[in-house]
Order: sequence, then structure tokens, then C-alpha cells
Amino acid sequence: MSGDAGLVMGGGDALIPMAVNATAHVPTRNNFDPFAAAGYTREAFLTEIGGANALDLGGGFNYWFRDDRAWTVSLRVVRPRFSSQYWLVGLGMKFR
Repeated sequence: MSGDAGLVMGGGDALIPMAVNATAHVPTRNNFDPFAAAGYTREAFLTEIGGANALDLGGGFNYWFRDDRAWTVSLRVVRPRFSSQYWLVGLGMKFR
């Protein structure tokens, strides 16, 4: 399980996607840790009242440069119920 939040802006609109995902990791023998993810995203709109529910699907990898820290890169497609889909690119750091 994983969770994250972000900020999406474009076309005069802005929203905060908050996601909860189930992840499946592919075992490797090096510092790279590829994964696939799917889950639920709640979108809170900043330019209008309300929000939307969405499903997301994607994947990426973690690069563990220390035993307890990793850089993470991910790509997800988010599909809200009543609007077009959009892509999210994630860059971050993980701790364990």
C-alpha cells in the first residue's frame, strides 16, 4: 500500500489529487525496485467547489541509494468518472 498527494495545474484550473494505491513490486538483485500500482484518487478542486473520484493505474521504480532511503519515479494515468483522463509524473524520496 502507498499513498501520496500532489498539485496539478493547467488550463486555468488547479486540483489536489490524493491517492491510495496497492502496489506490486518485482524482486531484483540490485538497487532498482520496479513496481506496478493501481488504486483510488480523490481530487479536491481549488478553482471551484467540490471534488471528484477517480481510478488510477501506473508504475515506476525506486532506486535505493542507502538501506533506508530511495529515489522514486512513477507515471500514472488518472481517469475521473465524468472528465477526460490525465497523466501524472511523480518524483520523490522514500524512507523505510
